[in-house]
Amino acid sequence: EMVHYHNGKQVPAESGGGANVVHSHKNCMEWAPDVYFEDDSVFNLTPELTRSKRIKCACCGVKGAALGCFDKGCRKSFHFTCAKLIPECRWDNENFVMLCPLHQSSKLPNEVSQPQKQPKRITAPKCPSQVRSSQACSNNWKWPSGSPQKWVLCCSALSAAEKVYILFSLSNP
Repeated sequence: EMVHYHNGKQVPAESGGGANVVHSHKNCMEWAPDVYFEDDSVFNLTPELTRSKRIKCACCGVKGAALGCFDKGCRKSFHFTCAKLIPECRWDNENFVMLCPLHQSSKLPNEVSQPQKQPKRITAPKCPSQVRSSQACSNNWKWPSGSPQKWVLCCSALSAAEKVYILFSLSNP
């Protein structure tokens, strides 16, 4: 979604501001590190756009990457949309910062003051001991209805081993 600003105030795309209207992707603007809001005004948008035009995305290699890893020693930057495609990136939606895959074990601001909570994990059904063939799984679990081609599975919260299990199960229904 594109947003348009003139003198710090949001304006319609067709406004008469001409070259003085700043156009930005809403998510890119909200997650850029030096952009901030006070009431209905945005600040530092133009300098942040200028800065990001010089920075290449660590994912796609195209310039315009405003979102940097929150780890102070990391120099990786991303387009917001590219970072969202990387499941190993961790996000703090309260403080608009993220950690890249190399620093995903670091703490985000929303985790520092809170006691460490262990997330509940829902694990995939297990096959007997080691999976030796698709026959071993097919006896334990069947698709509830229809074919798996009609399903969309979100596996982002699964461990690497669980993802391999799901991949194996899908390739050998």
